[in-house]
Amino acid sequence: MRRIALFFGAIVLAWTCLAEEEWHEFRSPSGQSVPAQVVDYVARVNQVTLKLKNGRLKKVKPTVFVEEDQAYIKTWAATQGFRKSSSFRILLKKKIAKKWKKQIVVPVHYGSEVREENIGELKFKSIVYEIVLDNRNDVPFENLKVEYRIFSEYKGPGTDMHSAGWRMNVSGQGVKESVGGGETVTLSDKSKKTVTTSPMTEVSQEISGDIVSSSSGSHYEREKTCVEGIWVRVTLEKDGQTVVRETFSPDTLKGKHIWE
Repeated sequence: MRRIALFFGAIVLAWTCLAEEEWHEFRSPSGQSVPAQVVDYVARVNQVTLKLKNGRLKKVKPTVFVEEDQAYIKTWAATQGFRKSSSFRILLKKKIAKKWKKQIVVPVHYGSEVREENIGELKFKSIVYEIVLDNRNDVPFENLKVEYRIFSEYKGPGTDMHSAGWRMNVSGQGVKESVGGGETVTLSDKSKKTVTTSPMTEVSQEISGDIVSSSSGSHYEREKTCVEGIWVRVTLEKDGQTVVRETFSPDTLKGKHIWE
């Protein structure tokens, strides 16, 4: 008991001068408490490593805490395999689900004469991502929440191609749009599951020659809307604990967008 008291006393002195953060509050049977984070648990020796608010690490037996906190540590240990990218992998595969194209037919000036003419084509690609969840652990994970956001970017001047049956609903260089979705899945031990996203359409406008619009007098130019990448979140909730894994493709997408 004296060893437990000394342990808690040392921790309390270490964190009382620091700003409050919302970590787990661990309690001893005698009523002392300390906020800390679990960073590791070794079942073989029944030892937990805690990160204190001063940044120090402490290794102790879970039995120094009340039963509720011992259960918290066991739950953390059960989710540990989900936290590690080596034992729970999230793989992203970009695929073209469909390709098609349409001719661009617009009024074209020939001196004083205006004729409907094919000036190029719109090329479409329906893009989807396969989110592959690879559970390499010996335990299953139930009710994983898989969410995603796919981002696209428009490059080129604004246009409105009604005659081609497609409206690029953007104006100006660098306009970004996104689509999102998700579902809940369960993985058994040592298994894989694939979640396929909703499609996002890439479109490129190819113009033949220097063509001037009869309505606006402006030149038709090349432009495109392309898929920029995907941001994926996988959330595990277990016995009151929430663990979120995130991944991006490409990696450079990280920090460029806000999750909405």
